[in-house]
Amino acid sequence: YNQNYQIEPFNILVDKDDQPLVEMPFALKLYEEPMSWGMVPVYYSGKIDLPVMWGDQITVVDHKTSGVMGDFFFKEQRVSPQQIGYCWSFYQLTGQRPTAFCINTIGSRSPPQKPKKGMDAWWAENFFRHKELLYDYQMDEWKNNTIALVQEFFWHYNRSFFPQKKKWCSGKYGLCGYYDVCDLPPTQRSL
Repeated sequence: YNQNYQIEPFNILVDKDDQPLVEMPFALKLYEEPMSWGMVPVYYSGKIDLPVMWGDQITVVDHKTSGVMGDFFFKEQRVSPQQIGYCWSFYQLTGQRPTAFCINTIGSRSPPQKPKKGMDAWWAENFFRHKELLYDYQMDEWKNNTIALVQEFFWHYNRSFFPQKKKWCSGKYGLCGYYDVCDLPPTQRSL
């Protein structure tokens, strides 16, 4: 990684004490959900990897590893709620509005026994970076979408029924940890 990115095109942002803003943990109140017993505060939490000044743009950099690389990976990350959520969170924490986010990815697949162009060339092919511009409406839309998804959860919770969304049972990252539970009769699933 250090060989591939010897000179970075950005500067790491610092706080008021001149400390680098690296791996910024956060827990921000998103909204409150009215329930029969009172208001339930809902928080959005995570850790922002690396906010930087890239040219004249505040950019939130997120580091990823992936065994699946290429255009499809970056298209998936481009619309990832996580990336825009981290930008929204950075804005809430600092008052500084990011205008871009960047996915910094290292391929995590196993190297072949004999890479065609040699091991150094194989490693160089496993570092990818994709920067995406961020618009004001995207952060507003992210917040509204996130709240709507949480409200959907509470709606089902209040009815003591969660519908099965089986499209998500299996994906490129493997099976859901509860994959076999859904095949059981409803009376046995809680066991």
